[in-house]
Amino acid sequence: MRLDFIKGYFDVREYNAKKTRAERTIKGNDTTITFDVTFAADQLPAELTKYAKAYEKDGVTRYAVKFKISSKTQFFEKQNGRVVKIDRPDNADLDGTRFEVCLDFRQLDGDPTKMEACGYWVNGIVIKEDNNMFEDLNDADAEETETGAENDDNLLW
Repeated sequence: MRLDFIKGYFDVREYNAKKTRAERTIKGNDTTITFDVTFAADQLPAELTKYAKAYEKDGVTRYAVKFKISSKTQFFEKQNGRVVKIDRPDNADLDGTRFEVCLDFRQLDGDPTKMEACGYWVNGIVIKEDNNMFEDLNDADAEETETGAENDDNLLW
C-alpha cells in the first residue's frame, strides 16, 4: 500500500509512563521506531481503519495511526528533482521534527497479543522536513512578490 504527502512526527523515544516525553531516552538507531499521523474522521483512508485509534480533542473526533519503521526500512530523499536512497537518519535528528513523507507500507495481521505482529510496517519512506511554511515565498523573486509594503501608510499601527 502507499500513501503520499502525509505529515506527522517520528516517535523515537523509549516509552516510560513515569517520565515526561522530554525525560525519555532516545532509542538506538537499530531499533523499531514509529511515524505517527493524525487524520480527521472524514480524511482517514479506508485502508487504515483497522489499526487507527480514535480519540476526541476539542469536541472533534480524530484518528491516530502509527506506522512502524524497522532497522531494515529504506529511507529516501528528493534531491535535485530525483528520489535518492539515503542512510537512515539518526533517531536524534528525527526526534521532535515534523516531516512530510511518502510511505510504501504493508499491513501485518499477526498474533493480536503481540504488538509487533500487527499494524502497518513501512517498507520505504521518502522524507522531507516540514518546517518552512514560507518556502514558496522565499523561492519567489522579490520583484514578483506583492507584500503590500508600498501601502504602509494604511496600516493600523
